[in-house]
Amino acid sequence: MGEMHQLWMDFKSKLTDNDEIGMLNEAIRGEETALEDYESTIAETTLPLATNILLEDQRGSIKSNIRTMKRMLKIYEAVTS
Repeated sequence: MGEMHQLWMDFKSKLTDNDEIGMLNEAIRGEETALEDYESTIAETTLPLATNILLEDQRGSIKSNIRTMKRMLKIYEAVTS
């Protein structure tokens, strides 16, 4: 799914003449989808401790990325409006 999303973003950037707001929204959507997958995997499976710690760390990174991209989006929207 991640590869498909990346292909979609590449395609969309070519069609929309690198629409920054659209690309940021799409990146946020992709990260939120990944976060949902991490949330369900962590909640619904029993994993070795080391694996669970790794997944929780990666989940934290995804959450941080989402916050950063949302801040970028707000700044970009403020600057361009």
